Amino acid sequence: MNKLIRSTSAVIYLSLLSCSSPAQKAKLTYKDLQSISIEHTNPSLGNHEIIKTINLECNKTNLEEISYFLKKIKVNNTVSLLKYLNASKASDTKLINRIFNNSPKKKLNDGGKISNLLFTFKDKSVVELQDVYHQFNLTDFNPEFTSFLMKNGTLTSNNPEFNIPIMKKEYNYADTDLIIKVQLTPGGPGSNSYVLSIFGNGNCNYNNKEKTITKKEIQQILDKSNDVNFISLIKNSPSLQFAHDGQQTNVAIWNGGLLRKGKFGYGNPMPEEVEYLVDFILSKVDNRVVEFKPEVTYSNTDLIIKLVRTVGGPGSTSYQLSIFGDGSYKYNNTSVYALDHKPSKNYKAKFDKEEIQRFLSLAKKLNFSEIIKSQPPLPFVHDGQQSHLSIWNNGRLETGEFGYGYPIPKELQESIDYILSVTR
Repeated sequence: MNKLIRSTSAVIYLSLLSCSSPAQKAKLTYKDLQSISIEHTNPSLGNHEIIKTINLECNKTNLEEISYFLKKIKVNNTVSLLKYLNASKASDTKLINRIFNNSPKKKLNDGGKISNLLFTFKDKSVVELQDVYHQFNLTDFNPEFTSFLMKNGTLTSNNPEFNIPIMKKEYNYADTDLIIKVQLTPGGPGSNSYVLSIFGNGNCNYNNKEKTITKKEIQQILDKSNDVNFISLIKNSPSLQFAHDGQQTNVAIWNGGLLRKGKFGYGNPMPEEVEYLVDFILSKVDNRVVEFKPEVTYSNTDLIIKLVRTVGGPGSTSYQLSIFGDGSYKYNNTSVYALDHKPSKNYKAKFDKEEIQRFLSLAKKLNFSEIIKSQPPLPFVHDGQQSHLSIWNNGRLETGEFGYGYPIPKELQESIDYILSVTR
């Protein structure tokens, strides 16, 4: 009984819910629901567990049917499912005990599957029927209600490689399909939380407020998710760890005919690329300004890094190196070495995108943008050479001039030395 109600980030025991709260004394209706989900799990598989979830967003198109089922379904032949939800929200332990006294005496076999039925309310609380098929007897639940969920809900999996036979191409979805969902769960007192759901027709529900975006904007979000390799980032993600008042961010993106879901929080921090993706999604509904991350905003043909060494005194070496988004480069304005040039043994014909990313991340870590903004003009030095370094940031190249008295930062210079060693 102590696991009936949980928040989106942690289980809340019934005894912790105050019955004196006016909001909890008020009788709930089906209109207070935000979504209904059923999870199919197999905890005995440990890290190899595949969790399949069918999620139904409650809206004006399906509220009548939801109301019908909530009133028709009986929990342990005692009360309707709607009355059970009210009892759980109000901590009506007397009624809950009576319901549980009529529970079926089914046992779960070792290695067996466990299915959990979850009702998420607009106040962000969740009522969960854990192990619903063994611990509860719900009339008209299977197959009637589950068929309704499967027909109108969206199927997701925690395993992006899980092969669900849905004959849809990557971006081929219906207007009623849930395409994007982002949720920040409640944390400690004063913490922010939100839920955003975006459907195929552009209809959005953002913290229970109806909004719309264009299909072009949906396409932009899906393209961005590919740009940051969202599927790869959530593949083999570690399980989240419990943290008191800890918040988690759930991100689900349509890919390959179904929602691919990632969970981020304590034990699995959100990668910077996903942070950017979430900001980009939210910018479509709340007019926020997105801080574009360099690693996800350039194309293969964009010039990402440029290094120019100016001419100095007699015998000095000058050069110009340009590296593009796809890893190709030009040295002294040519991508083909002259016949009399003998490349070094470490010569590379093309850079890996990971190498480019490491360089951009290093520049950001060293605050390259701030360094070049605060740097005064270089002093004149006879025959003095200069290095002009340009690095992609926020959708454009930023250039700094380095020379006498103002050398390139040591860590950045070491990275440049490596680049030069494999391009000459």
